[in-house]
Amino acid sequence: MKEPTALTDHFALDIVASALDGFVPPSEAFDPAGDWRHTYRVCTLTRNCDVAGEVVIARKALDRGGCTLTVEYHKRLAGGYRQEVTVEIDCLGDTFSTPLRWRYDAEMFTPSGDAVAHTRIAHTAVVGDGFLVINDSTDTRRIAMPEACTLHWALFDAVQRLPREPFDPAAFTLLDHLDEVKPGHVLSYRGAIDVLLGARKVQRHEYEELEKGRIRKTRWEEEGGEMARLHGYQDLGQGIVPRVYWVDKSGRLLFLVAGLEAYLWTPTEAAS
Repeated sequence: MKEPTALTDHFALDIVASALDGFVPPSEAFDPAGDWRHTYRVCTLTRNCDVAGEVVIARKALDRGGCTLTVEYHKRLAGGYRQEVTVEIDCLGDTFSTPLRWRYDAEMFTPSGDAVAHTRIAHTAVVGDGFLVINDSTDTRRIAMPEACTLHWALFDAVQRLPREPFDPAAFTLLDHLDEVKPGHVLSYRGAIDVLLGARKVQRHEYEELEKGRIRKTRWEEEGGEMARLHGYQDLGQGIVPRVYWVDKSGRLLFLVAGLEAYLWTPTEAAS
């Protein structure tokens, strides 16, 4: 491994560097094609990288390489309100974790935990025979779909199983927000980097003696941390800002940065 670089030297990671002060990368064994459970802080990339919620994604491996993904999104709203979102997706074990069917449920709650009237949204969907069919309590929508398509949440699984080396870019259609058809997307390998993870910024003081006293000079330095090799992938296409995914040497997705939003891996016991 080469001499590690700083997070601030790399696109997308430079935006979230301040939120990763003291980040400790996981050391447990990881099988991207097996059963796993990840927790992420969802940060709005303002000056302070404010936490906007938490996402828990669990994978249950199925026969023939497929899986069921369960997504629980605890979204923080203004005034102490929150939205609870659950998505359960059956996926193929292919390049894009192509979705076969899913169930979506979302509802808002008051600070005291009461459900807010008329805020529940729920639907089921099936992809097949060139169509996406969405059913809710009032309507059925039938949307023409190409064979290569996927969801934002399914890519959390897909990127972990991609080659950690250059490969031919793969074209697909993104079903953004589960029902917005956005063609012209390409998933590709961005490259490998060696970075210092877990370092903390500390103040160092130096004093300079002058004729009539002394002055103190302060500088910031990084202390601690460990070297890590990360592999990057990017999703570029119509209707979105660039999305950059960073996985560790075993494939575990640690960071996703998309415009002013980021998902940062967090130990489950540390999630709030």
